[in-house]
Amino acid sequence: MTKINLGVGEFPLNGFVNIDVYEGDCVDLVCNVIKLPYEDNSIDECYAGHVIEHLTMEEARKGLKEWLRVLKPGCHIGIVIPEKHLTPKHMLIGDKFPNEPYKEHHSFWDGEMLKKEVKKAGFENIETMNINTYPHLVARPHWQVGIIARKGGEKMKDKKSEEQIEIPKFNEKEYSWCKHEKKVVYNRTKKLHCPICKKLL
Repeated sequence: MTKINLGVGEFPLNGFVNIDVYEGDCVDLVCNVIKLPYEDNSIDECYAGHVIEHLTMEEARKGLKEWLRVLKPGCHIGIVIPEKHLTPKHMLIGDKFPNEPYKEHHSFWDGEMLKKEVKKAGFENIETMNINTYPHLVARPHWQVGIIARKGGEKMKDKKSEEQIEIPKFNEKEYSWCKHEKKVVYNRTKKLHCPICKKLL
């Protein structure tokens, strides 16, 4: 079973591949969340907590379609945002990071807008998230809202354990390449497999 946590920052989730565009102690896989190195229909669960507001609207729409692409039929995504009408202005606008632009906020959302864009991307069974009970939240301030949505189709059976892809933590810069990933992959363990071709990098 493969579950992914998009835009991990400093808040990793146990049992998830923690993904971020910037490397860090909590990051398992360094890549842009709008272009994931996974096959179609290969992910069992996706969580995007406070990540979509760090994208432009054009990028966010691409990201939603990408997240739909990698999810298995019948599986779910949870998306959490700072609600633009409830969030304190200084938090909504955020800080400036000239050298790390994805740490800034580039779009502003409310719950209805999020539902509309998620539906447009092709998700189904879109529901408002219960912020008080959803398990993956690291904090529960009143100004955040979220949705849970499902990829259409019948849920696929899990792959056999020996066929599953395990992506270990790595932080030191040792460079490897794969024809499916056109950029550098940081690989400390020498045991990282390409999620597409399963080649040992």
